[in-house]
Order: sequence, then structure tokens, then C-alpha cells
Amino acid sequence: MVRPTALTLHSDMSERQKTPQERYAAKYRKQYNLSCFVHTEQDIIQKLDSMGNKSGYIKFLIRQDLAARPGGTSDDEVTSDDQ
Repeated sequence: MVRPTALTLHSDMSERQKTPQERYAAKYRKQYNLSCFVHTEQDIIQKLDSMGNKSGYIKFLIRQDLAARPGGTSDDEVTSDDQ
């Protein structure tokens, strides 16, 4: 019996047929990563940890911010520390 190697397993997985949902997500989804420092940003970490839908909460806050700004897209208040 031949044992599959990591290379064999990887190639089998990459060759499998992707679902329509996977093809759509690969084409249209964009992901962002948020880093927080445990000692200095504990308030942010605790708030996000308490939220069931972190992505929905962040999107809600961004849309709320956009609605409150004239023109809806200005980022004049963003500093280099916020990026």
C-alpha cells in the first residue's frame, strides 16, 4: 500500500472541483486583517470578543461613520496610528 505524501494530498485538494460558492468568493471577496496589541488595545479586544458577528459589527460601524460624514467617503480624520 502506498501512503500519500503531503505533496500528493495537496495536489489532490487543489485539483478537486470547486463549488460555485468557492469560485464566487475567490473572485469577489476581499478580506482584511486587524491586529491589536493585548496590553494597549484591550478595550478593542474585549469589545470584539463580546460580539457574536464581528464582521457585521465592524461593517455597521463603518457604514455609520460614512453616513455621518459629508460626502460619505472623507477620511480626513484618519491618522497614521489608525491605519
